[in-house]
Formats: sequence, structure tokens, C-alpha cells
Amino acid sequence: MDHNRWVGIRKITYRHRYAFGWMNTAARQPPADPVSSLVGRDEAIARVLASVQPPYVDALAILIEGPAGIGKTSLLRAGVAKAEAAGATVLYARPVETEATYAYATLVDLLGPHLGSIDVRLAEVHRSILRRALGIAVGPESAERTLEEAPDAQRVATAVLAAVRAFTARGPVLIAVDDAPWADQASRDALAFTARRLAGLPVRLLLAQLS
Repeated sequence: MDHNRWVGIRKITYRHRYAFGWMNTAARQPPADPVSSLVGRDEAIARVLASVQPPYVDALAILIEGPAGIGKTSLLRAGVAKAEAAGATVLYARPVETEATYAYATLVDLLGPHLGSIDVRLAEVHRSILRRALGIAVGPESAERTLEEAPDAQRVATAVLAAVRAFTARGPVLIAVDDAPWADQASRDALAFTARRLAGLPVRLLLAQLS
């Protein structure tokens, strides 16, 4: 059986505004062995791995889509492992349906674990906005502000863009979102705003979703 023909892999430049059109919630770390379930998918693996192999000359989105159980998650995880091994910064999330109504749930998983590493590269206003949006408190006064004030969507989107640019100052960046249709709307909007402004930056976006 030719498994490759059932897996759709498309490359989309950011200027087509396609990458985040269907995103809807959040997730954690991919398992250590991403390719064990990909026997018979050599062509699909090769295409994904070639797409995420640094260096990245310009921003590009890669969409993996296909029916349930065909191996989309394993392909995405193989791409994540390849990019990490090659030295890229990987921002990873796997949205779930039960969190699809939680604002910025996907951003919590994408950015939350890594914000500390770019603190010195971010303006204080952007650090503050992201901490409040993601619910990251630093000290009792900050915790009180996090509960009382929700930054508006445009400011959050601008801060996300600043964060991604800060990550690219260190090298190539892969943003990987599995089960992308479950990403929350607030995260979708912020990521779409960011994606349309990444021209010339070493960024790859890797999405997986049902066809």
C-alpha cells in the first residue's frame, strides 16, 4: 500500500495568508521517537524533513493534512526532531478541543516555556503584555495586575511578533502546531498577524490537521 499518496503536504508562503486560516487551542512536548510509526512513508518524511532543515532563507509554512490515523502527528514530530537536532528554536503546541475556548491557550504552550530565554531581547512593554496575556506572574504585584488587566488583542499580536523576531535573532525558528484546527481564536489572530509580517526572517511554520 502506498501510504504517501494519502498524506497531503503543501508549502505556502506567508504572503498568501493561508497558514493560520483554520487554526482553533494548546499542547506540550512531542515524544522522543517520532518516526517509529512512519514505515512506508519515505516520500512524505523526506519532504517534511527537507522543508524544516535549516538554514531558512525566508518565512515559509508547511501544511500536513490527511485523514485520521494516517500519521500526520508522527510526520510533524519527525520535523520537530529534525529542526531541533539542526539547532533551530522550536515553539511547539498541540491544541485540544477542551481548551479551544480559552483565550491564548495555544500561545501559552508555544511561548510560555521559552519567554525567559529572550527577556533581554524584548522591550519591557512587550514582556509585560505577554506575561499578562499568558497568565505568567512575576511577584505579588504582577500577579494582581495579571488578574485585573487583560491586554487588548492588537497589543498581544504586536508582542508575539516582537517575541518571534527576538527568537530569530538567535537563529532559525520552527513554529509547530499539531491538531491546528483546535487552536483558540485569540491565538489564531495573534499568530496570523505575526505570520504576515515575517518576510525575510528565518522562520518555518509546520501545521498538521485533518483533511
